[in-house]
Amino acid sequence: MSSAAQPNFTPDFAVTFTNLLIGRLEKETPATRKVIANVPNDKRDYKPEPNSRSAWELAVHLAQSDVWFLNSIADQQFAWTGDPPAPASDVKGLVEWYDAEYPKALARVKAMKPEQLTQPVDFFGIMNEPVFLYLQFVQDHKVHHRGQLSTYCARWAPRCRTSTAAASTSRSPDSRFRRGRSRATGLQDPSRSAYVHENRSERGPKKESASLSGLFHPIWSWLSYS
Repeated sequence: MSSAAQPNFTPDFAVTFTNLLIGRLEKETPATRKVIANVPNDKRDYKPEPNSRSAWELAVHLAQSDVWFLNSIADQQFAWTGDPPAPASDVKGLVEWYDAEYPKALARVKAMKPEQLTQPVDFFGIMNEPVFLYLQFVQDHKVHHRGQLSTYCARWAPRCRTSTAAASTSRSPDSRFRRGRSRATGLQDPSRSAYVHENRSERGPKKESASLSGLFHPIWSWLSYS
């Protein structure tokens, strides 16, 4: 955990930042829902490479993590013991679960008082920040995995390209993610880009979803460059 002096955030700043991020998360919800719903049940086992998450695993991870992050912020405690069981058996059920649970988790964060928002909370021994700052993690993690799932969808069904584009416009973080990944890898094939991101050689054959790094690897990357 960093020993550097941390800025002293005022309650007013915490409330303003929280309202800003909550507004952004609410606007992102339809896009996330649409991308998850675009996974056909007959393609749920699709993966670009053997070590990648399947489309179903990625959709479940995206939905559950969104809810988990928000509830953890509201609980002022982060605890992770591994991937929980899927909350549904098919895509329709997963979307219904997300529609029911995500607004409830977001409402819990909205109801937090200023003194709660500024309370430092430990994040797995890596940092100990005022809890409102972790809302940025929710946004970053959501966009990261939604971009991956979008590349899966565009690969297996041309019809998904249109609906995914509607969910992720040229101004969205998803589009910037895909353009940035393409420039970084020199690859244009969306499924190959997803493969490169999920399966860098140093990670080995173990699936990321089995560990904390599977949940937080976008955050690890952010920390390594901060």
